[in-house]
This record gives sequence, structure tokens and C-alpha cells, in this order.
Amino acid sequence: MKNRPEFLILLNELENRLKKCNVELSACPKGTLQKTISNGKQVFFQGFTDADNKMIRKSLYHKPEVARSLARKAYLEAEVKALGRNLTLLQKMLNDCPSLAPEAIISSLPKRYQGIPTEWFFDGNRHGSDTFDGWDTEPYTKSDFHPEELTKITTRGLHVRSMAELAIAERFYYHQLMFRYEELINIDGYKFTPDFTIMRRRDGKLFYWEHCGLPHDEKYMGRHKWKLSMYEKAGIVPWDNLIVTYGDRNANVDMRIVESEIVNKLI
Repeated sequence: MKNRPEFLILLNELENRLKKCNVELSACPKGTLQKTISNGKQVFFQGFTDADNKMIRKSLYHKPEVARSLARKAYLEAEVKALGRNLTLLQKMLNDCPSLAPEAIISSLPKRYQGIPTEWFFDGNRHGSDTFDGWDTEPYTKSDFHPEELTKITTRGLHVRSMAELAIAERFYYHQLMFRYEELINIDGYKFTPDFTIMRRRDGKLFYWEHCGLPHDEKYMGRHKWKLSMYEKAGIVPWDNLIVTYGDRNANVDMRIVESEIVNKLI
């Protein structure tokens, strides 16, 4: 499977949605919703087969909640089928689409282009001054917190903790941004590790990027808010040099917001 973060994020979102649908379906009443028209009004029934495979139809006149549940069941069953088709198509797309990673594109070129300086392939004026080139490859103090959780790998071999971080890093690659992952910084005796530290090429200004993946987790958000208050003490603030993105209830990230932050602040 080609590592296309934007597609992988969507794939993960659809898989989570499918799981939720199946869980809800398992709690739905048996049978299907049926109806007839009597005196100009809809009359609903619950239809199902018994142990002898005989069709049974029960009136739902006094059970509107069952009628609603059966309608919901029909919707969920149709949604599961649609999700299944979309997942199949997306999986095929992931397998068939060529990677857009610069290394993959360069390796696809004819043999005569292999081995020449990599920078020749890129627009040297795209990001302005190259005064700060190499900053992102210099040694730095990196977090050693739970390294076993670094299970996601970007197209350039960087190990990160989540699919959202992977997707964000891939957009950094695309825009040729210089960044460091989980670089340790000290504030008032506390150690912090912003998800990404980015140096803007045109002026060398440092930006810090925090991705909050669990905004609906009270404990997680308590820690997040405290961290932001500590950042402010060090002059790391959203209106200047701090970018904060948030996941949804399924920990997915809106890549349109990520792209906007990159284009408007980091290039």
C-alpha cells in the first residue's frame, strides 16, 4: 500500500464509522419495518421469521419506539453497504495510486537522472532564502517518552505517534518545510515536547505546532490547557508563533485546516 496520508486518514475514518454502525446494528430489534395504509393513515408492523421460517407480522401501534428503531436499522444496513463499497474503492486507490513523495518521484525518473544532486529537482526560489538550510538535520534533544508508541512511519522514515501527526508531517515534506519532531524545550523547570518545531525559511522564525488529538477527553484537555498556559509564559502563543490543531471525536484531523495554517503562516 502506498503511503498517502490524506487517503489513510479517510480510510481510518471510514473504518471507524463502519465499526460504530455495526455496533449499533447489533442492538437493533429483529426483523424489518413494514407498513400498510388504513383509512388514509400509515400503520406499521414488525416483520420477522420464526423458528419454523414462518413469516410473522406484529403490530407496532403502541410501540412507536420499535418502529423508529427498525427504520434506523434499515438506514444503518444501507450505510454499511455504502461504507463497504467506499472502503473497497479507497483501498484500490491506495494500492494503485503512485506516491507523491519526492523520493518516489525522483526514483521513477529515467536512470540518467539518478545520482545527481537532489536539490536540482526543486525550485530554489520557492521558499526564499536558504540561509537556514540544514537546521532540521542538526542534532537536537528529542523526547524519549514511550518510544514504543512511535508506531507510524512517514515516507522519509520519521517515527511518529499518530496518523494525524503522520499526515501533518507529510504536508511539511510537500512544502519543503524544515521541522523537528518532539524537540525538548524547558519552561520554568518543566520539560515540554511540542509535536513539531518549524523554522520558517524566509526569516528563520521558529514556530511550534501542537496537535490535540483527544479534545473530548477531560483529563487530556486539562493537561493540554495547562501546557498552553506554560507556553504563554515562554512567549509561545497562538497569535504569534504557536499553531494548534484539533482532532474530532474519532481523532481525525481536518487536513484543510492543516494546509491553511502551513500556507498562511509557515511559507
